Amino acid sequence: MLQQQLLLQQQQQQLLLQMQQQQQQLLPPQMQQQQHQHQLLQIQMQQQQQQQQQQQQQQQQQQQQQQQQGIFNLLLQQQLAAAESSTSLLQKFYILNKSLDAYQAALTYSNKQQQQQQQQQQQLQQEEELLLLQLQQQQQQQQRVAAAARKPLPPGVCL
Repeated sequence: MLQQQLLLQQQQQQLLLQMQQQQQQLLPPQMQQQQHQHQLLQIQMQQQQQQQQQQQQQQQQQQQQQQQQGIFNLLLQQQLAAAESSTSLLQKFYILNKSLDAYQAALTYSNKQQQQQQQQQQQLQQEEELLLLQLQQQQQQQQRVAAAARKPLPPGVCL
C-alpha cells in the first residue's frame, strides 16, 4: 500500500517536472535559471519526504520483528512446557524440532521482506539521482544556448 503511494507520488512528480521543463523552454534565460533552482529545491524536499517515509517503514518493520520475536518466544516456552510434561524423550525432541522449523520459516520470510524493501529503496534513490543529473545537464545545456545567444554575431553575418 505504502509502496503504491510512493510510486504514484513519484510518477506525479516526474509528470510535473516534465511540464515545468516544457514551460521553461519558452522563458528567457534568467527566468529559466530561477525555475531550475526552484525545481532543485522541490526535488530536495521530495527526497526528504521519501527519506522520512523510508524511516517510518523501517520503524514499522522493526516493531513487526519484535512482535514476531515475542510471539515465537511465547510459543517456544509453551512447546517446552508441553515437552517437559510429556514422558517420551523422542516426543520432546520432536516438539522442539517443530518449533525451531516454524521459527526459521518466519525468520526467512522476515528477511526476504527486508531485502525487498532495501532493493526498492535503492531503486528509488537511483531514480532520484538520475532525475537530478538530467536536470543539471539540461540546465547546463540551456546556459550554453543562452550564452551563445548573447554573443554578438561576427561582422558580415546577419540573421
